[in-house]
Amino acid sequence: MGSWCLAVQFLVTAGVLFLVPVFVQTTLDYDALRSGLTLLPATATLIVAAAAFSALVGARRATHKSIIVVGFLAIAGGAVQVALMLGPGISGLDLAPGLVLAGLGLGACAMLPDLVQSSARPDNVSDVAGLSRSVSYLGQSVGVALGGVVLLGVLLSSFAAGVRDSQVLTGQQKSVVTQTVESGLQAAAVSDAQAVAVLADKGITGPAADELVRINAAARVDGLRAAVLAMGVLALIGMALAMRLPRRPRLHSVPDR
Repeated sequence: MGSWCLAVQFLVTAGVLFLVPVFVQTTLDYDALRSGLTLLPATATLIVAAAAFSALVGARRATHKSIIVVGFLAIAGGAVQVALMLGPGISGLDLAPGLVLAGLGLGACAMLPDLVQSSARPDNVSDVAGLSRSVSYLGQSVGVALGGVVLLGVLLSSFAAGVRDSQVLTGQQKSVVTQTVESGLQAAAVSDAQAVAVLADKGITGPAADELVRINAAARVDGLRAAVLAMGVLALIGMALAMRLPRRPRLHSVPDR
C-alpha cells in the first residue's frame, strides 16, 4: 500500500509541476525564469512544511498516517484552487494561494518515504528503498504523461466544439479545420503568438485567424484546467490509499546472529 501511495504522490507532484509552467508560458507568455518563480510558493512551502511536520512526528504530537492523509487532501485542494484560477486575465501571483496549499500537502507527504522504509524489516530495508525509488521514478513519468494526455484530449475536443459553434468561420473553413483536427495531426498546447504564426504560414489571416486564435486560447485553458483537476482527483485517491497505512512505522526486532 505504501508503494501505491508513493506512486500517486510523485505522479501528482510531477503532473502539477508540469502543467503550471505550460499554462504560464503559453497563456501568460512567461519565460523560463518567470515560470520557475511562479512555482516558488509551492517549493518554499514544501520545505517549511516538511520540517514542521517532521518535528510534530518526532515530538509524537501527530502520526505519520494522519499527516500524510491531510497532505493528500491539501494537494487536492491546491489543485482545485489552481484549476479555478486558470485563465488569460490573471498573473502568476494569482496562482500562489493554490500553490501554497499544494506545497503544504507535498511537505506533509514527504513523511511517506520514511513511513514506508521504516516499516520494513531490517533485512529488507535496502530492497524497500530501491523499490521506493523505482516507484517514484515511475510515478513522475506517468504524471507528466497523464497530464499531457488529458490536456491534449480536452484541448482538441474543446477546439473542435469551438470551431463547430463559431459564428465567424464559414462552413467551408469549419470543414477544413475539422478535417485537419480529425486527421490525427500532432497536437500541442501553443501560445497565441505561435498560433498566429502557424496560421500565417498557411495563409490564414484576418477575422478567420483571429477567431481560430480565440478558440485555441479557450480550448487551451479548458485542457489545462481539466488536467490540473485530474491531478486533484488522483490526490484524493492517494488520500484514500493513505487511510490504509499504519499509523506509525512498524518496529521490527533485529534477529540474533
